[in-house]
Amino acid sequence: MKVPKGFVKGEAIFKRDGTIVFIEGDEDKEESKRGKISKLSLFFMCVLISTCFIYYSGLIMDYLNVSIKLTIIILAPI
Repeated sequence: MKVPKGFVKGEAIFKRDGTIVFIEGDEDKEESKRGKISKLSLFFMCVLISTCFIYYSGLIMDYLNVSIKLTIIILAPI
């Protein structure tokens, strides 16, 4: 029996007429998708993390740039 969508190999389906059907599947052809991260969601997570990294590194660079300018202005008269 082919594994229906939303079910995993080894689960049992209880039908309305009282019968129980155990799901069997070919291990090579059918794979359980529970707990796996799709490639698309992994790509979007990488994009999100890299965007946040670039944004916050830009903020840090702006802060360091301002602090360097203030240091030069303070130390210039000396």
